Amino acid sequence: AKLAFEFIGNAGGIFIGKEGSRILCDPWLVDGVFEGSWCHYPKLKTTIDDVKDVDAVYVSHLHPDHFDERFFDFDKGMPLLVLDHGPNFLIKKLQSLGFSNLRTIKDKGTISFREFEITMFAPFTKHNFHDAIVGNLIDSAMLISCDDVVALNANDNTPTIESAEIIKREYGPISLAMLNYNAAGPYPSCFDNLSEEEKLAEHRRILERNFKLVQDIVLSMEPKYVLPFAGAYVLGGDLHHKNKYLGTTTWDECGEWLSKAGIGSSEVVLLREGDSFNIESGVSDKEYIPIDQLEMKRYIESDLAKMR
Repeated sequence: AKLAFEFIGNAGGIFIGKEGSRILCDPWLVDGVFEGSWCHYPKLKTTIDDVKDVDAVYVSHLHPDHFDERFFDFDKGMPLLVLDHGPNFLIKKLQSLGFSNLRTIKDKGTISFREFEITMFAPFTKHNFHDAIVGNLIDSAMLISCDDVVALNANDNTPTIESAEIIKREYGPISLAMLNYNAAGPYPSCFDNLSEEEKLAEHRRILERNFKLVQDIVLSMEPKYVLPFAGAYVLGGDLHHKNKYLGTTTWDECGEWLSKAGIGSSEVVLLREGDSFNIESGVSDKEYIPIDQLEMKRYIESDLAKMR
């Protein structure tokens, strides 16, 4: 393959180039970020030792489900690909931890790294759904290409429709768009002024709103393949009862919605931990196994609920 992507979980995974170079993205592997509350489902098998032999690490932003400082145990000389924009909290943090090989890239700047061309994007908008005075200061997105195979890893930096059109025009055609379909935030799960019914209704409304935005982006960008990506987590410990109200769901549900709603000639791709997708041919190395919702509920209630 000229370019492949091996999925780990949430926004974690590894791009593999035609010569075998490997770029790891946003390694959050161990449950318990955000004060012990955020966990993976399915539980990950990958450990930090499994991913230390990569050629570079792309860190999209400072949130711990993308940059888990507790277990960021890479060699201090590891090339780290980061956006140079705005307050640069992430760059300051990495430097304070002693990392000496930061490959900083300006907004819309491009560098060559081994067999890849890498372009970075600053936040496309302050907020996709609301007016915001401050808004998003920290996110980045990465466009990675190898020969004529191009993938956009948007992470939590969801493009606007205008940005999607510009990316298609200036960097396209896009082979794979990795797009966030989740809204991580306190609403409605933490709002005690809402009844149970209102929380469930808002949960559905927010999911539908997010799916619709992904559909609109895909119709504008016209990637060959779209991967529902990032923001996939469940809550453990005392907060586990809030899972049913989160602005998040499984990538299965997003994929099913997109397929039914229609995304033109684009195709939905779903991956599980360890699945590798050949972006050039559009073929995964394993058959996709859907997430078992009943097992997920059992695991949260029997295992994750006990976390401190």
